[in-house]
Amino acid sequence: MKKLILIDALALLYRSFYGIRDLSTKSGQPTNAIYGFVRKINEIRSIYTPSHFAVVFDGGSPKFRKELLPEYKSQRSPMPDALREQISPLKDYLKAADIFYITIDNQEADDVMASLAVQGNGYFDKEYIASGDKDMYQLINDKLQMLALSGKSEVFDATAVQEKTGVMPEQIVDWLALVGDAADNIAGVPGIGGKTAAKLLNAYGSISVLKSKYDDLPDSKVKESLGQCWGILERNVKLVGLDTEIECGCEWDELVVTPSDPNKLLPLLDLFEFKSMAKDLREPTLF
Repeated sequence: MKKLILIDALALLYRSFYGIRDLSTKSGQPTNAIYGFVRKINEIRSIYTPSHFAVVFDGGSPKFRKELLPEYKSQRSPMPDALREQISPLKDYLKAADIFYITIDNQEADDVMASLAVQGNGYFDKEYIASGDKDMYQLINDKLQMLALSGKSEVFDATAVQEKTGVMPEQIVDWLALVGDAADNIAGVPGIGGKTAAKLLNAYGSISVLKSKYDDLPDSKVKESLGQCWGILERNVKLVGLDTEIECGCEWDELVVTPSDPNKLLPLLDLFEFKSMAKDLREPTLF
C-alpha cells in the first residue's frame, strides 16, 4: 500500500516547544522542540508505517491573502528566539535521517500540504496530514485524513469533523467564512457562531444557496447580519480556501521512507545530548 504522511513542521515544533520545558544541552543550547518533534514523528512512523513521508515548513504568507486582508495573521507574536534557533539543527537531523522536507518561499505550509495531498490522490492509497489546523478539515475524505498532533496521534475523519463543527468537510470553507478564524485574524459575520453557522449550512447547504434564499430567512437578526456581510463572506471564502495547485517541484520517489543510517544520526543525537535515543539506536531491541 502506498501511504503518504505529511507533517506540519511549525505546528509540531510549537507544540513540542511549549509542551516540553527546560530541555537543553550542557552548553545551554535549547533542544526541547527538537526532542519533542523527533519523538512524535518517530511515533507516527511506527504506528502508521508510511511508504512516503515529508515534513513541510512554512514559507510565509502568499501575496494574495495579504492583498485580501492586510491584517492577515498580523496579531501573532514573533517566534521565540529559543524556538527559532532550533529549526536549523532540526533540518540537520532530517537530512541525516534521510527524511524529506520542503519549504516554498511565500507559500504557507497548509497550502503546500494541500497541494501535495490532492496531487497525490491518484498515486497514493491512503494519505494523512498531521496538523492541528482546522483549515485542513476541508481536505478530509475517504482517502485523506488528519492525524492529531496531541496524544496518540489519533485519526481525524469526516465523522470527527462533523462532530466537532456540525458540518461535513466539503462545507468547512463556508463554515469558516461565516464564523471567522481568530488564529489567522479573520473576522466572521457578527453574531454568527459555530452552531448558528452549522445550522444555516445544514439547512441551505452553502453560502451561495443561503444568499439566493436570503429573502426567506426566518431569523431577523441573522438576516440583518448576513445582509451587511456578503462582501466579507466572499473575501473569507478566498482566504480560508486552500490552494491545491502549487508546483512543489518534487518527485514522489524523493518522499520514499528508507532506513536511517545510524552513522549519520548518532553524531547529531550525541550533539543534542539525546542519550536515550542514541542508546536505542546503538542497541536496537529485537522485539
